[in-house]
Amino acid sequence: MEYAKNKDTGEIISAVNDMTAQIDKKINEAKNIIFSKNFDKLGERCPECGAGILRIVNRRSDGHPFLGCSNYKQGCKYSLNIG
Repeated sequence: MEYAKNKDTGEIISAVNDMTAQIDKKINEAKNIIFSKNFDKLGERCPECGAGILRIVNRRSDGHPFLGCSNYKQGCKYSLNIG
């Protein structure tokens, strides 16, 4: 409460928004790790290259999930929208 007495409403709102953004980022990072590991355990092979394992990945541009091949860096471009 002491903080609120010394700051105006705009500063408080800004601080809360910053904290919320940091928390959201950490939650999304944790989801990516959990989904990727759990999906890997299913052993679903990529239908395009046959060598990679499908993973749930979030698009960098908008955060929506899709299935992507673990061999992406080796050149496989398979993906399937799921979100």
